[in-house]
Amino acid sequence: MIKCLKRIFIPAAVGIVIFAGCSANIGVRVEKNAAIIDSAGLRLDVPESWSITTGKDIYEEIYPQYSDGFDSAKELRKAFEDAGEEYIVYATSADSSAVLLVTAQDTTSETGESPTLEKLARSLHDGTLFDYQASGYRTGSNSVFEPTEIAGREGVLSFFELYTPQEDTNETSEPRFEMAQELFMFENGEEIWSIQLIFSDKESGLRLNVILSESD
Repeated sequence: MIKCLKRIFIPAAVGIVIFAGCSANIGVRVEKNAAIIDSAGLRLDVPESWSITTGKDIYEEIYPQYSDGFDSAKELRKAFEDAGEEYIVYATSADSSAVLLVTAQDTTSETGESPTLEKLARSLHDGTLFDYQASGYRTGSNSVFEPTEIAGREGVLSFFELYTPQEDTNETSEPRFEMAQELFMFENGEEIWSIQLIFSDKESGLRLNVILSESD
């Protein structure tokens, strides 16, 4: 089961700029084990045992992670939408060992200035790593932050693995793998979209370039 989900599900724009307005409601079609977002031309295929939640129902699913800061899922949703962010797809494995999250962030700011995609992605990548490392996690040697293309979209890919030291004090003990996070961010009109995959099974073969494809 994935730990520290509260740390993962944060608005992408926090601490960078205050956005005005909110994203338009984005329609999603769910067909068997796939979520199809026609407005973005994307299809997400997840394993058959996964559950897929879309729209306002997502806030009911994630509310327990925020219950210490909000009185209801409705209040949580309003806070996110007031910040210009919309949760679009939330998919989880049956054993909670993997989570897939799709969000869209309105990049129209009150000042008329908007951060670049790379600046926003870099800030989120560095800030998340700093928080985890400050909490005692170690990162693997295969961390990635680079421009890339997935499912016909040019964007920025962030990837890292997290490890914790073994409980014994043997200096030869290998750190224990805890989870990996992969985040792909791209522009879609005036919005910046984020597709985030978190998994704790290193051998699962889950990666965004496997899950994501262009919709018909």
